[in-house]
Amino acid sequence: MIAYRESDDIGPESDLQPPSLDFKQTRALMQSRFPDFGLYAWLGPEESVQSEVMMGDAIDDLADIFKELSGVPWLAERGNEADAIWHFRLGFEKHWGATC
Repeated sequence: MIAYRESDDIGPESDLQPPSLDFKQTRALMQSRFPDFGLYAWLGPEESVQSEVMMGDAIDDLADIFKELSGVPWLAERGNEADAIWHFRLGFEKHWGATC
């Protein structure tokens, strides 16, 4: 959260997109690194106490986050700092940082 708050709200400077990682391979990597993680119960932030409890998958969540964050250094290594910052902030705002 600190990196998000301290980064500038800027747009991308190019159309360069990081390569997409294979989801099955990424999921297998997360499963090997976090063997005790699995399904969990949750209520969405807009839900009420009477709402039905849903199931989440921590391995799936970690694989999604890993895929998104892997693009940040890839962009930065290619001299696209603005694109890297934009990619990081977009993921935080729309996906993995939404519950912080």
